[in-house]
Amino acid sequence: MTYKTHFIGGICAAALTSTIMPVESVVLTTVVSAVSALVPDLDIEDSKLGRKAGVVSKGISRAFGHRGFFHTPILYIVIYILMNMFLPKFLSLGFLIGTMSHLVLDSFNYKGIMWLYPLTKRHYHIASIKTRGFGETMFLIAMVGLSVYAFVKVGVATEPMNFDVNTLKNTFSVVVEDVKTLSSNVVEEVKVNLMK
Repeated sequence: MTYKTHFIGGICAAALTSTIMPVESVVLTTVVSAVSALVPDLDIEDSKLGRKAGVVSKGISRAFGHRGFFHTPILYIVIYILMNMFLPKFLSLGFLIGTMSHLVLDSFNYKGIMWLYPLTKRHYHIASIKTRGFGETMFLIAMVGLSVYAFVKVGVATEPMNFDVNTLKNTFSVVVEDVKTLSSNVVEEVKVNLMK
């Protein structure tokens, strides 16, 4: 998945979990989540965040490789616990939501991630969606729609944006159809993978 998909994925994950956060911290948590969704790709020197991190990214890449330790849930759970002890909750929660959204999205790629590390180094994946392909584009569209819907439902976006309910319903209907199409494509890809 590209950095744009991961960034939007961080926003979408925050939107979908926004009901568990105080309304006043939803925006800050969402920003932290969107940026944190790029963190696992520090293990790629030429990723969006990797280029900015320079030598740090180079070291991580050489030490762990792509989709190695930096793509494991255990790393981000430990970091979350440590952050939660010393930093404001919106930072630690946003970090966890964003990094986990990255891992979930990478599970839709054929390379997968090591969900059960350190028990096993096996990579698990849900589907085989190609980076920059049609499936990723559909994910991106669905996540934007879900994000808008979730934020409106929670009430974060209703006041300043003053949404027209009919327009929102029509938009949501289109998103639902796109999600149905996407999910049937994913089911087909999973079937093909299971047949191999």
